[in-house]
Amino acid sequence: MFDLSAAIYWIPLFCLFVIAGLYVFGIEIDALGYMDNRDAGWKQLLFPRPDLRGLTAALFIAVWSATGLSLNIAAGSGAAWPTHLLIAAAALAASWGISYSGTLLIDLIFPSEAKRPRRADLIGESATILDPPVSGDLGRARVHLPSGGSITVFCKNIGDGEFPPEGAVVMLAAYDEETNTFDVF
Repeated sequence: MFDLSAAIYWIPLFCLFVIAGLYVFGIEIDALGYMDNRDAGWKQLLFPRPDLRGLTAALFIAVWSATGLSLNIAAGSGAAWPTHLLIAAAALAASWGISYSGTLLIDLIFPSEAKRPRRADLIGESATILDPPVSGDLGRARVHLPSGGSITVFCKNIGDGEFPPEGAVVMLAAYDEETNTFDVF
């Protein structure tokens, strides 16, 4: 017997499969494209990474359907409509939390190109000397990025005197693309 209260979970899942099937045949549907010219504040709340809107929406629909159907089965077909409304609200909250967290996890594992710093963008940042030069004039330094990560770079001293000792804080002054090194002082 078809339970009408389960339709709100089956219909979005069915639409998701239809859109995925059309995509396989080369038909791309940008169901979220209308949002491009709208306010960015609430979009950030719904879609933490703009280039993964489709994945976030698909994950939201899949979790919404699975959670809602599971809770619906647990409640039984004889449950009252207020119970089904509570189930829908719980499924909505769970699907938003899981889809948002899943997108953030994917963002950590596969960062977008826009977030990856170019070496030339590091000019002016401070760095800590890891290894002074053993032979020649190249040492290594670690730069702590504003995003929380760090990167190790090769560097050479342009200041007067000796190369700074291990643990000294220096500033990246210039970047040489040919040798892939930074000038520090």
